[in-house]
Order: sequence, then structure tokens, then C-alpha cells
Amino acid sequence: MTCKRVTDRFAVAPQLSPEALPALVQDGFSVLVCNRPDGEDDDQPAAEVMRAAAESAGMRFHHIPVAGGAFPAEAVAAFGQVRR
Repeated sequence: MTCKRVTDRFAVAPQLSPEALPALVQDGFSVLVCNRPDGEDDDQPAAEVMRAAAESAGMRFHHIPVAGGAFPAEAVAAFGQVRR
């Protein structure tokens, strides 16, 4: 799994697995934002599975689903409300 740091406080990654989250916590990540709508891909874990794994690993979880890579104003506003 490859995370790309965009800033010192923000990184992006392809689809994560629940098993990958403890390693991310070890790397200093404390919040996970999932942008994938449930059911977007057959092999992706559901948001609630990712929420449970994130919380179990000690992370805060936010589900802000977007479709087609388009970030409507509501999604951008939701990102603005995410805190460490």
C-alpha cells in the first residue's frame, strides 16, 4: 500500500484494507477519510468495516463518499470539518 503525502498533515492512498490500518497508525496517521461510496467496486470493504477497523486501530474515521472523482461543495465542506 502506497500513501502519498501531499502536505505534512494530508496524504492520499488507493483503496486501503482494514489490515493495513495499524501500520498507518504506527506511521503517525490518526484520521482516515474514506471517499469511496459503498459498492463502487466488488472487492472494496464497506465503509462500516473500515470504520470498525480504523476505530480498533485507534483512528478517527469519516465517510465522505464522492462519485467519479467529483468533489461537490458538500464534500469539500465536510472535509473542512475533519479535525485530527
